[in-house]
Amino acid sequence: MEAKALVTYEEKALAEFEITPAEVAEKAKEFLAMKVIPDDAKSYKVAKAALSACVSYRTSTDKRRKELGEDARKWVNAVNATQKALIAPLAPAEEYLRNELNIEDGRRAEVKAEKARIEKERVDRIRDQIEGMRLVVFDTQGKTSAEISDIISEIQKIQITEDSFMEFTQEAERIKDETLDNLLKAYRGRLEWEKQEKARKEEEAKLAEDRKKQEEERKAIAEEQRKIREEKERLERTEFERKALDEAKEKAEKDAKEKAERKERERKEREEREAREKTEKEEAERKEKERQEQLKPDKEKLKDFYAMLLRIQPPELKQEEAKNLAANAMSGIRRIAKSLLDDLEEL
Repeated sequence: MEAKALVTYEEKALAEFEITPAEVAEKAKEFLAMKVIPDDAKSYKVAKAALSACVSYRTSTDKRRKELGEDARKWVNAVNATQKALIAPLAPAEEYLRNELNIEDGRRAEVKAEKARIEKERVDRIRDQIEGMRLVVFDTQGKTSAEISDIISEIQKIQITEDSFMEFTQEAERIKDETLDNLLKAYRGRLEWEKQEKARKEEEAKLAEDRKKQEEERKAIAEEQRKIREEKERLERTEFERKALDEAKEKAEKDAKEKAERKERERKEREEREAREKTEKEEAERKEKERQEQLKPDKEKLKDFYAMLLRIQPPELKQEEAKNLAANAMSGIRRIAKSLLDDLEEL
């Protein structure tokens, strides 16, 4: 059985008109070839008739178009009304199903939002731990070297594990290492300042003691001079007293001279002793400085060794027993590193 050829809407529409596209094309070709010759009545009449034919073709086809369009509008209105009546019973079902889906969409959105909130809290908690390590360095202002050492120990105790820091483990390890490096710098700086401050206070105390001794000596000499004056005045009251005064004066002057000479000797001896002690101290400081300079390369190597110990991380393990062994080993390494740091600062 032969299949019928499909007829397009355009072909159906074209059949409703009395003129074909070929005829229109032929007429257009004929009319476009016409010329209106000046003062030629025949050519004018032919052209006018052709124009009337063009207008006639246009108006007649336009009239047919409107007739066909009116039928089409009636058909479309009938189709629309029928479709609306046909589907009307499903409207409540559509609204019901849309509401059910909206409720489920809302529930899913709430679940998604809750998951997002929990995830944000998890990330914020880890971030706060990492930021807490980093901000520890700013808390060392005004603290003693011992207090900073305690802070170093606390930071060293922090275990950086994937269970605790998850995807931020590498960042946490980096921040911990940077924090320990900065704390170590702060510790060294504070320790050096404390040594200098101790030496300064000792020097101030020594100067204060020297000033105190000088003041006591001055008062003693003034008191001695006062006694000499009183003794002189007493001896000058009578001839006998003057004679006695002369003898006493001579004796007092001799005693004062001997005492002054003795004090001068004691002063010189004290100055010589202090100068000798100062020289010995400076020599000892020079030798200590030389020793420190000689030790400096080794100390730097030991500092690098200390930093290397702090950077040691346990392997990634699965079994709890293995993790405990690794944790104990890391604790031992940290204790060794702390002991090395303490011994290094005393070296």
